[in-house]
Amino acid sequence: MQPLFLQANSRRLFALFYGPANARASILIAPPLCEEMNRCRQTINRFARQAAHDGIATLQLDLYGTGESAGDFGDASWKIWQEDLLCGLNYLRDQGLPKPSLLGIRGGCLLASELVRQQPDRLRHLLFWQPVPAGKAVVTELLRMRVAGGLTGNESGPKLNDLRAQLQAGEAVETGGYELAKDLALPLEAVNLKALQPPLPHLDWLEISGSAAPVRPVAGAVIEGLTSAGASVALHQIADPSFWSTAETTIGAATIQASLKLLAERRHD
Repeated sequence: MQPLFLQANSRRLFALFYGPANARASILIAPPLCEEMNRCRQTINRFARQAAHDGIATLQLDLYGTGESAGDFGDASWKIWQEDLLCGLNYLRDQGLPKPSLLGIRGGCLLASELVRQQPDRLRHLLFWQPVPAGKAVVTELLRMRVAGGLTGNESGPKLNDLRAQLQAGEAVETGGYELAKDLALPLEAVNLKALQPPLPHLDWLEISGSAAPVRPVAGAVIEGLTSAGASVALHQIADPSFWSTAETTIGAATIQASLKLLAERRHD
């Protein structure tokens, strides 16, 4: 594991590069967003270490305003985060590594979809873990945290519509310890995986559940739409805890193993 800093325009981004000698493949991680990143970090670290052991060079970066990267969360924008992910893709290219797979995790799948739209020919394969299909769901959940945080005694907290109006007016919303700015929230709300269109690399979509739950209807609708449009999509149901939402540290061991198996298979496609 090699800690390093990448330069995305004037922004300094912290990254971890797991680079085995003579790597046979590479992968770039589009991380989950906000608190889900903190809860997923141990699973991501373990995945990256095991991928490196299997000969896959892995780049895990902190988006601007998050983790150990420069900036404050309130200064981040959706455009900046897109540029950050592209910076990671360029780094792997500059190391002379094979065309990478792209791993999107939860809300990171939305960010990954933007990179796919811009750079489809530079990616070998897509791997999505329990995608959030619509950015509006991410923003709504953040705003609901603010609503819940404002409930004290008999006083009601702010309404969702009031918070959305605040964003539209250019005012940031403090929620769950994050300062959510207009330039991040509003473009994110407009992103939907239904908008993905071929040509795009083969997509392995992992639906992760602690029980034998059916596929989420919203996920099934996106997958059906993509396949109807001619995209190559494979659905995999994985029995694992919801490691992105559990209060205690939880490792998605089955998710890691299934992903490594899929990466090995796609390497030989």
